[in-house]
Amino acid sequence: MNRAGLLLALLAAPALALDVQVSAHADRVARYDLFELSFVHENDYAEPFFDVTIDVRLTSPTGKGCDVGGFYYGSEEKPRIRVEGEGRSRRVEYQYKKHDLWKARFAPDETGTWSYEWTLRDAGGSAKGSGAFECVEGRVRLRGFVRQHPKNPFRWVFDDGAPYNPIGLQDGVFDNQGTGSTLSEAALEGPFRMDREGRPVAPAGAMYQPGPSHNPLNGDVYFRRYGRCGFNLFRFSQKNFSLELYDDLDHWRVHESRMVDELLLHARKYGFRVMYGLFGYQAVDDREKVKRFVKYSVDRWGAYVDVWELLNEQRVADDWYAEMTPYVRSIDPYRPPITTSWERPELDGIEVNAPHWYENEDER
Repeated sequence: MNRAGLLLALLAAPALALDVQVSAHADRVARYDLFELSFVHENDYAEPFFDVTIDVRLTSPTGKGCDVGGFYYGSEEKPRIRVEGEGRSRRVEYQYKKHDLWKARFAPDETGTWSYEWTLRDAGGSAKGSGAFECVEGRVRLRGFVRQHPKNPFRWVFDDGAPYNPIGLQDGVFDNQGTGSTLSEAALEGPFRMDREGRPVAPAGAMYQPGPSHNPLNGDVYFRRYGRCGFNLFRFSQKNFSLELYDDLDHWRVHESRMVDELLLHARKYGFRVMYGLFGYQAVDDREKVKRFVKYSVDRWGAYVDVWELLNEQRVADDWYAEMTPYVRSIDPYRPPITTSWERPELDGIEVNAPHWYENEDER
């Protein structure tokens, strides 16, 4: 066979049918709640975040189509946690034995029967399937995502038209104790914090019993107490007084992303809406790799997010925003408002002015 014939034979070789087990976490979900698919697929990928692509096409009860992407999750098994060093040099690592699980998420906005078709691909083959689920009105009515008021751009409403008056907070998000969860790091400012010297002894009672960290509160107490005080917006921004989700744009972290899943679900559980910062103090020069991480973030957390904040305390060229803002809009099926810091309200596509105040500017 000559070289041309050999090349033709290689190109014509059929793609492999991949072995994938797919399951839905539920067959009935509340309107605006989370529907999740899990894809179990064993293979030895060099970069499982990048080497597998999952596309899900959903069709609403009224026939509207919606596309979401899947993402690498790791494994259902808990990781082995390794803690090294002390103080500022302390480092927590999470090690998984298996790397066989991907997921896809969606928040339905219509009641009735939704159908979906999925495709999982790698460099050598693919697998396809389909299914359906029911979307119902939940016992506790979920109001949908946050939107600008249709008549007053300085006010906010939910999808169902109910008013939303945000009072927000951001706090440190870490796993310094090596528990595998950021929720054991929760703390409220008050007299009984156990990580401050000279504080009075905490009273008796379950609320004040220390957990795995130095603080006597867990994530449920934290969000419940802040919620009762009127707070209803939680801002998370990676590597911004918080854990970071990648070492660089070619090496992403598995368990840190799972801890963010847990954190945002807890925030939503107690009625908080989410402002999500895509990039903290991280370089964003390589735009194609930035887009790749943005796509992953939208696929993984878009169903939880009410406002995307592109950058935290960074200045980039106007054409960066001209490229990234419509890109986010094109891949997010929920179309939440977009902002950035430092603030750039004059730019097209920036829909929220979110200035940071450092206590030395004029209040006006």
